[in-house]
Amino acid sequence: MIKSIRPNDSIDAVDCDVFAGEKLNYFFVGRPAYKSESSDAQAADWELPCCFIFEYASIKGIKRVFPFDSGAHHGKRYPNYISMMDLSEFDTGDVIDAPARIIGAYFGSAKAYFNLKPKAEDAFVEEFSLGPLDAEIMAVHRLAGDNRDADQFDDRRLTIEVQSDQHVDLTVAKPLAVILPAVYLDSVEVREAIETRWGAEAITYSISSLSLKHYYGTIYQKVLDFYQSRGWL
Repeated sequence: MIKSIRPNDSIDAVDCDVFAGEKLNYFFVGRPAYKSESSDAQAADWELPCCFIFEYASIKGIKRVFPFDSGAHHGKRYPNYISMMDLSEFDTGDVIDAPARIIGAYFGSAKAYFNLKPKAEDAFVEEFSLGPLDAEIMAVHRLAGDNRDADQFDDRRLTIEVQSDQHVDLTVAKPLAVILPAVYLDSVEVREAIETRWGAEAITYSISSLSLKHYYGTIYQKVLDFYQSRGWL
């Protein structure tokens, strides 16, 4: 990831498998929810996850905003109570401050959102006077608390997804921080890109003889530490 981004200082929109014919960038709001798959017992250095933290307002060309991972919905990996509904019903891209509204409605606070702790169902229904015609709203709330099968739908089941149809010039839309394996910061070129050209804080984590999936908890902790250092959580 860093190797492909660094030379052009750009996160480029690429062809999308879900929205055919479109070039898109995908971002998750507030949580480092993106995951790659690997069956190897030990991840290679270049497989290890990196995370860019941006101010929401720095991402331009926003085309769609979903309250969950649209790819999982498209691939029918969610339960039938929500996968039976059309994906377009959940697009809030034309709503001002959509992520803040979703977090406030379903979780009540940024901390509860980060910890994936939605409001209790009874309180949620009463607060918004929901009825049988509010099926999509209720389905999203149910999905947020549904942890029956982590292999099918993990924390991405209610991590807000933002799609942009623009490249991100990292010298303009500067990230606040970049989390990456410590070995990459041994490179003068990588350090110069992150700290000088992008003006970001470089946050590293150590590498052990672990499979890829074991590093995602480390990324979460690094993100949490960064948020807490800024007084955001």
